[in-house]
Amino acid sequence: MLVMRLNRTDEDRQRIAGALEMLERGFIVDSRDESGHNVLWGALMGAAAVAADEGAAAGEETVAVLRMLLERGARANQRYDSGETPLHLAASSGVLGAVAAVLEHGGDPNARNDDGRTPLMLACARKLEESERPHIVETLVSCGTNVEARDSNGLTALHIACKCGNDVVVEALLRCKADWRARTPKLGESAVMLAYTHARASGVIAEILKYVESLEGEAAMVGETEFFRATSPLFATTTAAVRCVKEDIALAKWCEREKEISACIAKVSGVTTGSVDSGKIIRFPEDASWSPEARQEVTALYFRACDFELDDDDDKSNVAVSLYRKYGDVLSAFIRFNHANFPMSLGESYADGGETLPIDFVARALYASKQASGSSTCVGVSSSLTPTKLHSPVYVAFMTVMSLSVDRTFHYAPFITDNAKAWLMAESAFICVSRGGAYTAARLRDALNVPTTVILLRSDDDATPACFVEDATVIEQSKFRETRLDSHSHATLLVELVPGDTELLELAIDSYGGTTLTLVNARSDDAECGAVARARGFKEDARKRAPSFVASGRPFAFSRWTKSP
Repeated sequence: MLVMRLNRTDEDRQRIAGALEMLERGFIVDSRDESGHNVLWGALMGAAAVAADEGAAAGEETVAVLRMLLERGARANQRYDSGETPLHLAASSGVLGAVAAVLEHGGDPNARNDDGRTPLMLACARKLEESERPHIVETLVSCGTNVEARDSNGLTALHIACKCGNDVVVEALLRCKADWRARTPKLGESAVMLAYTHARASGVIAEILKYVESLEGEAAMVGETEFFRATSPLFATTTAAVRCVKEDIALAKWCEREKEISACIAKVSGVTTGSVDSGKIIRFPEDASWSPEARQEVTALYFRACDFELDDDDDKSNVAVSLYRKYGDVLSAFIRFNHANFPMSLGESYADGGETLPIDFVARALYASKQASGSSTCVGVSSSLTPTKLHSPVYVAFMTVMSLSVDRTFHYAPFITDNAKAWLMAESAFICVSRGGAYTAARLRDALNVPTTVILLRSDDDATPACFVEDATVIEQSKFRETRLDSHSHATLLVELVPGDTELLELAIDSYGGTTLTLVNARSDDAECGAVARARGFKEDARKRAPSFVASGRPFAFSRWTKSP
């Protein structure tokens, strides 16, 4: 605590140096108190406190003590609360000298905390002062930080900077060639989507658009799907990269409006968002608990969300019926308006799925139709009333294509569940061993952007099995028994097992020289697979087991195992 407060003047530094010399024989510089803190932690927190109170320049005055501690043997890669290293603390402090000192003494720029975040990510999350330059970000990038690393939620440093509205940081990351097209694994959100949703008042979107407008040749071509290449005619003369950004902005705007509408419907229906109430889709409650003023207030909210206008003499007590009477055909009352405002990419994705619009639109339209015709049956249609999710067209296209491929060519397709994504993406690389398909490996590589090498085993003299990874290495099983995966010991071993195939697990582990294992297996094989892993020194991480999911009619699961080096 003294180091936190007294580390700025020459006199402070002399006192601390004298104390360390007095205690040198019986004192270990990394010794910790009952809270798990030590003098290096105190020096870093002191630097952060001074920088926060008096500015980054004042924070630099604390660096001399930090250097003194590192020179006396304080470890630059020890762990504190939430798995943070000294470099994490230095990066989030805003004190460039602290970052430089820890790096000079061997601090790992790619270390991850418990949330999977690197020091660069923490630096990108810190809001800079108006006159402050992103020197810490530039320093971390220049020393070998992986700019495309993802945290446990699948966010890159650029995603985080955009979400926080850090204009100058975004500009710096783009200069370092950060991938502006990278998308989150759960909803496929791009950096510009996150910027619009969370920080539209900043200049982040303008920075990204300025950057993509400067791209030329192949760099200007997005090329992931037809959605972006054939998007709105308004953007037909621009590059694919510019169309990609503008389409993402349109999609974010549309989804935000739909969230307002869904929230309004939930309020009108008297249910909480996410509930199902099959009798009250849009009808305003007619009991005494709703006053005419309250009904009018909610009606106005709904109108603002939908951008609809009704005539003065319309019945304001039932939005759906009033819209029907004004616009005629009830299907056009809602659907015509929404089609006109539907981002093309999202419209095409629904069309591919055999639907024209999300179910809530259909539910609202059917309700209005029945009410206007005086029908007493089917008054409401079940609807989840859930705000529209912000699925990107790239994500929808990928999932559609993969789903069709799975149905046609490979019956075993264990989908990566949301609970498994967080810790799968925290791994730096995978070496996958499978007998065919390698669907999980394909998802890791193509959808989640995790480096993944694939080895396919085939029985001797059999044909090469179907696989979703084009550059997979095919090895006959008899030859694989002699194969060593020592060159991949830094990567996590991923074994995709068809039901009952524990032999493949034995072969894969025996040839692997690393310490981390991820299993994809049928739940019915849990006991046998666990026995094989434990017999070879692996221990399951109980916190990193995905709940059951069903593929080909069978429940499957993901689990993570480690062993001491």
